[in-house]
Amino acid sequence: MVATRVVHHHQKCVDQVQSAAAAVDVAMSATSDEGGCCRVGFAARLYIYAWAVLLASWVFLRRLFSVVWSRHKATPAPPRDVPPPALCDSSIGRHNYIKLQGVKFHYVEAGDKCAPPLLLLHGFPDCWLGWEAQITLLSVSYHVYALDLKGFGDSDKPGIRLHYRLPHLLSELRAFLLILSDNPSRRNVTILAHDLGGLLAWFLLHDSPGLIERMVIVSATHPNIFWDTLPKNCLLNYKWMCLAQVPWLPEQEALKGDMMFLEQYCPHLKSSSLLETYKYVFSRHEDWTGPLNYFRNLMFCRVPENCGFINTPILIITGNKDPQIPLEAIVRSSDWCTNATVKIIDGGGHFPHQEYSEQFNRHLLKFLICDREKHLVGKNGIEAGVTGAARGLVGRLFGAVHLFT
Repeated sequence: MVATRVVHHHQKCVDQVQSAAAAVDVAMSATSDEGGCCRVGFAARLYIYAWAVLLASWVFLRRLFSVVWSRHKATPAPPRDVPPPALCDSSIGRHNYIKLQGVKFHYVEAGDKCAPPLLLLHGFPDCWLGWEAQITLLSVSYHVYALDLKGFGDSDKPGIRLHYRLPHLLSELRAFLLILSDNPSRRNVTILAHDLGGLLAWFLLHDSPGLIERMVIVSATHPNIFWDTLPKNCLLNYKWMCLAQVPWLPEQEALKGDMMFLEQYCPHLKSSSLLETYKYVFSRHEDWTGPLNYFRNLMFCRVPENCGFINTPILIITGNKDPQIPLEAIVRSSDWCTNATVKIIDGGGHFPHQEYSEQFNRHLLKFLICDREKHLVGKNGIEAGVTGAARGLVGRLFGAVHLFT
C-alpha cells in the first residue's frame, strides 16, 4: 500500500529495477525445490531483497517523520473483541475444524455428504465468508467445503515464514483433498479458487492433477505469468510485493488508519454491511502476518517450464475492470491448459463473485453442472438417462440463482 505512494523522484528508478528484476528472473536458471515447483535464480532474489530494504527504509523514515512532526496523535482504531454475527451464522453451513500435519484448519460445510465434494479457496485478504453468495447455491448439488486457509480467519496462524513455503502449503491441501475424496485412486474433487487461492490452485493442478476433477479459477493468473504482469498502478504491484518481504512493517502499514488498506483493496465492501466484519477478521498484527507470509514465499516460486500442459477442465473467470489482473495475462494463462474456458464479468473488479454474484453464479453453474453432465454423457454413452436427470437438476439450480443471490 505504502509503496504505491513513494514520491515521484523515486518512481523512475524503481520501475527500472522492476524491469531488470523481471529480465533476470527469466534469464537466470531456476533452482529446484520440493513439491514440483522451482525457485527463481539467486540474482532475481537479490534484486527483490535489495528493493525490499530500500522501500522499507523509505517507509520507515516517512513514518518516523510523521510521528516527530505531526501535531495530532493518530486516532486509535476502535476495539473489535466480539465476533460479528456473520462469522457465526450457522444457516450458511456447519462450522468445523480439522487438524492436518499439526495445523488446525477451520471450514464451513454445507450440502449432502453423499454429493460430490467441492472445495472453496478464498483469496487475499479474505476468509470463508467471501463465498457467502455461492455456498448455499452450490450445496444443492455438491458437498461444499469453504476453507479458511492457514493464517486466515479461524485457522491456525503460525507466524514463522517457513511454515508458508509452497511444499508445506501443497502438502496440507493434498491431505485435505484426500480426505474429501471418496476414492483416493480417482479424481472427484472440484475446486473453486480466488486470487491467492487461485495461485495455489494452479500449483495444485501441476502437482496433483489426479486429485482434481474440475477447477474454477477466479481473478488469478498462472504463477509463471502473475509476477511479471502486475500493473504498475495497482495497489498490490511489484513494489508492494517487494515491501511485503520485510518483517513487521507491512503488517503495521496494513493496520494504519483503521485498515484503510482494506477499504482501498476491497472497495465493494464499503457498500455492504461486511466491512466491519472484515475489519474484525484482520484487526490484529498477527491477522496480517500469515497472509503476508504467502507472498513472502510465493514470489520466488515458479512452475518448471517443461512440466507439460494441464489436462483438467478449467474455467477462468475475471472481471474486465480488475485493477490487479490484466486480461492479456488471463489469456496467456489459458495457454497452459488443453481444456480451458475463459469468462469475463462485465464491470467486474477483482472480486467478481462478490460484486456481481448473479452473473458469476450463472457462469459457474453452466460449467459445474451443464458442462460436467455433457462430459459424463459422452464418456458413458447413456445420454437419455443422464440428460433427463441433469435437465431437472440444472433447471432447479438456475432457478435457485435468483433465490440465493
